[in-house]
Amino acid sequence: ETLVIEDGMVKLIKKPEHVDRDIITTPNFIIKEILRNSIKVSTVDQLSSIKIADISCGSGAFLLEAYQLLNDLLIDSYLKENPDVLIKTNINTYKIPFKIKRELLVNTIYGNDRDYNAVQAARFGLLLKLLEDEDSSTLDGQNSLLPDLTKNITFGNSLIEAGNVSDLSSDEVLQINPYSFKNGPFDVIVGNPPYMMVEDIKNLTPLEYKIYPDFFESAYKQYDKYYLFVEKGLALLKPDGVLGYILPSKFMKIAAGKELRKLLSQKKSVMEIVSFGANQVFANKSTYTCLLFLKNSLNEKLAFYEVKNLNQWQIKKPEVNEFQTISTAELTEKNWILLPEQLRTAHESIFNQSELLPQVIGGENIINGIQTSANKVFVINPSKVDANYAYFAKNGKEYKVEKELTKPYFETSSGLDNLNTYRECQPNSLVIYPYKKTSEEIHFISLERLQSSYPNLASYLLDNKEALANRDIKPTPVNDQEWYRYGRHQSLDKLDSKKIIVGVLSLGDKYAVDLTGIYISSGGTAGYCGIVIPDGSSYSIYYVQAILNSKYVEWITTLIGDIFRGGYFAHGTGVLEKLPIRKIDFTIASDR
Repeated sequence: ETLVIEDGMVKLIKKPEHVDRDIITTPNFIIKEILRNSIKVSTVDQLSSIKIADISCGSGAFLLEAYQLLNDLLIDSYLKENPDVLIKTNINTYKIPFKIKRELLVNTIYGNDRDYNAVQAARFGLLLKLLEDEDSSTLDGQNSLLPDLTKNITFGNSLIEAGNVSDLSSDEVLQINPYSFKNGPFDVIVGNPPYMMVEDIKNLTPLEYKIYPDFFESAYKQYDKYYLFVEKGLALLKPDGVLGYILPSKFMKIAAGKELRKLLSQKKSVMEIVSFGANQVFANKSTYTCLLFLKNSLNEKLAFYEVKNLNQWQIKKPEVNEFQTISTAELTEKNWILLPEQLRTAHESIFNQSELLPQVIGGENIINGIQTSANKVFVINPSKVDANYAYFAKNGKEYKVEKELTKPYFETSSGLDNLNTYRECQPNSLVIYPYKKTSEEIHFISLERLQSSYPNLASYLLDNKEALANRDIKPTPVNDQEWYRYGRHQSLDKLDSKKIIVGVLSLGDKYAVDLTGIYISSGGTAGYCGIVIPDGSSYSIYYVQAILNSKYVEWITTLIGDIFRGGYFAHGTGVLEKLPIRKIDFTIASDR
């Protein structure tokens, strides 16, 4: 919330959504781990002159811990180099004089944020930290106790410089609040950058959305705001400077992360990655994260570690020999598959004997399910089906619709009809299908035709017009009579084929054979994909099913797909397209 003055009254109101949307409180143990791995200097001179920044500092959690760590390290260094400087407070307990503490704060700690109140809180918190453990005796004779931190902790948009907004109006510039870093470059940049999907950037900060692609290589396709902070942070580092961030790990695998992966791999800047896998670091957030450490130099090797048990990791950090050592030459713009040395031979052997699934069945045959964008209306569970009609109840009203404009449908189930590799998939409902398929294309059936030839279905759809007319439909309907079209025009011509149905989010054993042409729905991780085996294929549907369900290909899936709570892995089209199918040489009898 924030204070405003309205009509001469001071009021507390909710912050604008774009200010609050991307804020996530970072656990203290994560902050300490990032700082421990990022600050590698140890002498008095090095500690007194190092420049540490958080370019999305919020109220300063990282900066407060950084300042405390520098204080502690500086005491250790003075004990080795010049113990007489220190003030002894107890047996084997020391502190540095206030003047040195003050200089340390002003010379080493920097931050910036777009939230003015957070900036003020960060400044105030650092001043309180400066005064910690001080009293009248230790401050005696000091003329100016509190330094001016306005040049250390600044207010502005870290991603957009003044030169990037020259063609905008003064009001638009004020809204964006561009900021140019005059106190960089930095030895260390740490933090938890904002996570905001490109659609949210577009909707909440449209002016910024238009600017980012012109100035950031990583602003590619469905990018996330934290990509831009990684790119900006790397650009603000001194040679050999270190960046340490906690951020979502999916940039290593998804298509939108391609340009960020390309940037980091070309610069060979990746120094260390700690993946938290399915462990949840943030309270009340389902975010799958990693620690990313970059060094502004050419790194020939990177260290990789995957945390299996978060509680154990907090208690005891892994030894150096427990990290996997990976050549940065293996990192490209493609998915980052971080393998230990002992598994690379197996990985190579699998792919050397295989073709990718699209090569076996054709890329156009790996499909998503339909997207009606209104399953509550389109999916029906009939109480009776006869030769002409399907009978069902919705919202307390009995209906019958023409069976001809329905398709067999598999609705997500946890019962005995649940999707399973070793159970042939059977429909458990129907989906209303207001289309006609000809030998050439799919035709949408007009309302006039529905009312004349399929009056029962027309009546049912009209009863639900309000719900259907308020959907996002793509491509945009050509007229206002197409309000009952599916939300997306996808897979309408493929789903009635022989196929393997795959649950997008699964733990394996989810490759069910469908021989009858069942319709399935897409819908992100809650939906399904289809692997259509074309007529005339040399490969049996059961062979493809068996290979996909093998423990070897499931292992490959875990390397490629995103991980989710409970150890589930994504099996979407982007993953399926990269899976290996063991090649058969049909000229060799033993292969056949």
